[in-house]
Amino acid sequence: MTCPQCESPVSENATFCGTCGAAVKNAAAESTHAEPTAGRTEVEKLARATLKALKAIVVNPVDELPKVFAELQKMEALKLGLVLAGLFDLCAIIGLYFALPRWAGSPGFGDILKLLLLGIVPPAAITGASALARKTFQGKNGSIESDVFLAGVSLAPMGLLLLLSGLLGSANIEVAALVGIFSLTYTILILYVGCTQISQITTSRAVPAVPVVIVIAVWLSKIIFAAMF
Repeated sequence: MTCPQCESPVSENATFCGTCGAAVKNAAAESTHAEPTAGRTEVEKLARATLKALKAIVVNPVDELPKVFAELQKMEALKLGLVLAGLFDLCAIIGLYFALPRWAGSPGFGDILKLLLLGIVPPAAITGASALARKTFQGKNGSIESDVFLAGVSLAPMGLLLLLSGLLGSANIEVAALVGIFSLTYTILILYVGCTQISQITTSRAVPAVPVVIVIAVWLSKIIFAAMF
């Protein structure tokens, strides 16, 4: 390693040249600091994509969700879908935690663990159902990454429903029912957008594809729920 000013030899860990006193860049130190910076950038990018997807779901899922997906690489879409599925799982756990004491006594650690596992079932079921529908109804685009993305975004409204239902309780069942109508409508709309604009299934085939995805996902979830309980 040499000094950029006078080209005198300097040690690898030196910050200043011993001959002319010029500052010397430490390549080893720079590479050490570069790795966490890259990691933070990746996390920040994923966080921004998550917020953008949630905003698109609320404001205009028909036009905005395909744009969000188009801006992502395959692995980024997969990660975003997993993050949204995790948020659904968290909302479901919190909502059911507050609801269970009113139905079956205070849940213990084993019950919480079951809720955690059960929260994974709907995203996995929709991912599988979406992949099956994409193959069956001859989607021209899409992949397992897009199926995971679609599962995550479509369950976001249902996560909000479970959270609010648990927090509001049975005394506010009318509000929960109203939120349920909106959540189900948004979920169906998002699945249709995913079929037509992401998986590129024709509109005539997407109409039956959406209920097929919902029926298969509910059926698979019911089988797993029954096996666990």
